[in-house]
Amino acid sequence: MPRLQLPVWLFLFAAACFAQDRGTITGIITDPTGAAVPGAAVKAINPATGLTQTASTTAEGTFNLLY
Repeated sequence: MPRLQLPVWLFLFAAACFAQDRGTITGIITDPTGAAVPGAAVKAINPATGLTQTASTTAEGTFNLLY
């Protein structure tokens, strides 16, 4: 590998490593009868960092948390 290409490979490798720290948690909240629960509070906690994300469900009972 020529020396000039090494920094490019290192940059691409580093970018790929940092790209893995984000995600989405998606779900649907329903009651015991299967009906959607609008306006329900949803909370996710990362125990390693203490980071907390909160959301509310939509009219259809769905939620999205960006992590």
